[in-house]
Amino acid sequence: MKEYENFLQLEVVWKDEHMLELEVTVSNNGFRGVDRGYDTGGHLKALAKQLEGFPRDDQSIFYEIKGSMGTGNLSFLFYPNSPNGIVGVKVHLESEGTNNCQNSSLSLELLVEPSAIDIFQKYLGTLAANQQGIAKLIAR
Repeated sequence: MKEYENFLQLEVVWKDEHMLELEVTVSNNGFRGVDRGYDTGGHLKALAKQLEGFPRDDQSIFYEIKGSMGTGNLSFLFYPNSPNGIVGVKVHLESEGTNNCQNSSLSLELLVEPSAIDIFQKYLGTLAANQQGIAKLIAR
């Protein structure tokens, strides 16, 4: 049986003085999706700040950005999954159809160790500050 890498990755693929274009890749047990969306360094910095010390109590964190060309959306929900600190991450990628094409969407759920959230949070903060690079969250 083939072993798959399970992860969520954000990569800056384009930027100007106001906006970042992010390529979001999610993979879980052979299922995989890639989409692009636009955000600001400030919004990413706020997400990194929210993820400091996560999970806390029963708090969940929701993050959403608009898909490229202003259609669709990309969203992540970080939530406590178990009493032993495991974190669940629901990732939803959606693009609206154009020219008589149907909408496309993908939803995957990852299970993540708290230490992986800490590492991702640091990379995300660096990505937001430098407005370039990759932040990758490794899942189980």
